[in-house]
Amino acid sequence: MTARGGRGLNIITSLAEDWGVRDDIGEVTVWALLPPDDDFAHRVTIPSDISPDLGAGLASGLRPSLDANLETNLGANLGPHLEAGLDPNLGTNLGANLGTNLEANLGSNLGSNIEANIDPDFDRELDFADLDELA
Repeated sequence: MTARGGRGLNIITSLAEDWGVRDDIGEVTVWALLPPDDDFAHRVTIPSDISPDLGAGLASGLRPSLDANLETNLGANLGPHLEAGLDPNLGTNLGANLGTNLEANLGSNLGSNIEANIDPDFDRELDFADLDELA
């Protein structure tokens, strides 16, 4: 989505700065993955300069075959560039190992660390309209 002004531009600008996205003055582009069955996803215009396979997959919604094709292509293209010692099958192993280890490591400290780092003057009741006014 590209914001050219109005409500939400400051929020998008802040996210873009965090993610390192840069565009023309007054314009910030942020990419988002949309669920394939979402009404908005079906209104998105697909650029004509993307590969035919990807274009066809996007036009019909994301499908498991497209995901498998992307995973195969990413593995083939990314594998040679991985640092020595990284498993080329990292994507398939990551989910099973990350979930339990992450929960075990974060579970005990996450709540206290988050609360300790919140500005005491921060108003937890702010909504998007308030954020627009503050910006």
